Order: sequence, then C-alpha cells, then structure tokens
Amino acid sequence: KGKGFEQAEEHADVYHGVGANLKSESGSFAIALGDKLNGLIEKDNSVVAITAAMKDGTGLREVEKVHPYNFTDVGIAEEYAVTLAAGMAAGGLKPFVAVYSTFLQRAYDQILHDVCLQNLPVVFCLDRAGLVGTDGKTHQGVFDLSYLTHMPNMTVLAPNTTKELSDAVDYAYSLSCPVAIRYPKNAVKESEFVSIKDSLWRTVKAGDKVTLIAVGPTTLDIAERCAEQFEGVGVVSARSVKPLCTKTLEAIKDTAIITLEENSVIGGFGSLVADYYLQNNVAVKIKKLGIKDKFVGHGSIKRQLEENMITVEGVSAVIKELL
Repeated sequence: KGKGFEQAEEHADVYHGVGANLKSESGSFAIALGDKLNGLIEKDNSVVAITAAMKDGTGLREVEKVHPYNFTDVGIAEEYAVTLAAGMAAGGLKPFVAVYSTFLQRAYDQILHDVCLQNLPVVFCLDRAGLVGTDGKTHQGVFDLSYLTHMPNMTVLAPNTTKELSDAVDYAYSLSCPVAIRYPKNAVKESEFVSIKDSLWRTVKAGDKVTLIAVGPTTLDIAERCAEQFEGVGVVSARSVKPLCTKTLEAIKDTAIITLEENSVIGGFGSLVADYYLQNNVAVKIKKLGIKDKFVGHGSIKRQLEENMITVEGVSAVIKELL
C-alpha cells in the first residue's frame, strides 16, 4: 500500500489510509487509551498491551515507550494476537488487545473459542468503531456489535468521551470476563460524567412520548440535537450494549423508542432492545436506525451518515412519524 509514494514508503504504518490532505494521526480516544494503560501498568505490572501492527493508531506506541516489556506488537496477525492474549490471561496476566474494529473480525474464531469459551479476562479495545470515512469499504467498523454481543461471557461497552473510556477501562479491569470496548477515532464533545459502575446507561433528557437511545458519541450528539426540537422526546446514552440496562428499558417502555447506532442494523443494538421487549411480552413501538444492509461506500463520514439516514433531519422525520 502506498508503493511509489515517498511518504508512504518511509512511514508505512502512518500512511496506511489517508484522506485528501495526506494526514493520518492518532485520535483523541487512542491518546487517552495509551495514557490510561501506562497508568494501569504502573499500579499492576501484570497488565500487558497487545496490538497487530497498529501501535500508532491505537495509542500503544506510548505504552511501548514507557513500558516496553509490557507491550507486544504481533504484526498483521490479529488471530495470533487474540490467542496470545488468551494464553497470557490463562497464565495470570491481564491483557488489553487494541486493534481497529474492522480488523478484529479476522479473529472471530479465536475470540469465541480461545477467550469466551474459557471466560478469560481479555479486554478488547476497538478503535475506529463505526463509520470511518475515506478508509474505504473494507475498513468500516460497522459489524462489531453484531458479532460480539452474541458470544457468551462477553461484555460490550461503548464510551462517548475520553473520560468515559478511562472509566470503561477501569470497569473492564475490575471484571473477570472478556470485555470489548468500542469507540470511534475522536470524541464529538465532552458531557456530564456518570460512572458506568453507577449506571450502565445515562439518561440525558427524560421524555414521555419518544425516547432516543444512542450508542456512541456521533449518534448521541445527533439524538441530543433532535430532542431539542421536540417536546416529550427523551435521550438515553447506552454506554453498555451487553448487558442492556434493563432498569432504563423498563422506565421508558411506555414511550416510543428509536435506537441509533453506527453498526449494521441487522443483529445490532436495536435488535437487542427489540428482543428484550419481545421476550418480556411488552408491546413497544421501536424504530431501529443504523447501517443499511449493504457495504458502506468510500466517502466522508458526513456523507456516509446521510446515506444511512443517521442525521438530525433523518431522525427528526422518524420522530414526527412516531408523534
């Protein structure tokens, strides 16, 4: 990739995928993750960080600099990264595997059999989850919620801010089971902080007619902007996709519900919410908004959101229909 382009040949890891401005850098979440893991290692030397040729993009270069003996880069071999983490966890270490969402797909079997089957405390940090723009059809991180939530023993978290990411890492570290933490490259904005230990989901605004449940910072921002335009429309931030916050689901069951996610609408978060009500014989109007059943084309994230109706205008139209 990049053969014949001098900058790409000199810096293959940085120029793996670039936009029109020929710039590619770590996002705010990656920087926060590197700092957080360095802090954890200072307290507990059994914490180790693993990546698969993505140390810059995932923020682990800082871990390599400060704690080289607690860092492993396996190269382009995600399957091996996950099996290595499973072996380390079985031996008493506490591994964090940081890769892009789209690349963890390669290790589906290893996650299921090597980690989840043995219920090992491996934490997966999924950078670039959701729409990623100009990296092309193969790199969109829009399937992880679908393929991770159906695995037994797996917990799936979706922080919205760097502070929530730090909190999610602490929460995952405290658990003795597989955990996946998924987040996009950058946070949209900071917001009121409530620890996930105190509440899996955060009610941003209460509503008695329609409730928007958003996963991830981009959809949460859209949900908040929509709710400002309507009376009786509430917003909930779903920081845990598995398990669901059943307390909140019970509290909003008398409203119509719209789920918002940057994941395939098939088998994603919205399907989990709908299934919860179905299994409990609760009749609720639910509209699921997510990535359509087709591959996302190359383009800006803004354009990709528009094509999947995940915009203020698109969501507002659904709210009007429900009202």
